[in-house]
Amino acid sequence: KRNILLPSCLTEPGTGRAVYHLTILLSVPRVEVSNFIPCGDSSQAIVRYVDQGSSAMLSCTDLRPLHAQFRNLPCQAMAAGLAGLVPARGEWTPEDNYWFNNRVSGKQLVGRMMDVPDSSLTHMMVELVDTSHPTEDHYIHKQLVMEGRAVAATR
Repeated sequence: KRNILLPSCLTEPGTGRAVYHLTILLSVPRVEVSNFIPCGDSSQAIVRYVDQGSSAMLSCTDLRPLHAQFRNLPCQAMAAGLAGLVPARGEWTPEDNYWFNNRVSGKQLVGRMMDVPDSSLTHMMVELVDTSHPTEDHYIHKQLVMEGRAVAATR
């Protein structure tokens, strides 16, 4: 991990650790500050939602310190990649990302863990399956290959 110099108003006293919650309506998602963009009263923080896995840029005024009893709970989100695939064009294009996000966002998918490439258990490789169709499952990795967006990885 890289060290990021955060202002004292964004760090836990005595530790320098930045763990917050974002206050929106009645929801209290936990976030971890990964970067800080100073800009006076409109400073921004780049955060990772530790229980959902996504990232965002938020105003620092929207962040509140997380109560101590919730700071050591394990994160519910893990980094994941699609198993057995590589981008057909050498790297994922913005169009590939757009296709993928449209295909999976807001859907409940089944993830089959295929590999944990490192011993830290912070990243896993999965196959994603859309089981919402009543008679057949749709495999996201197969759709990426059929559309020419990905090819099977060679070991």
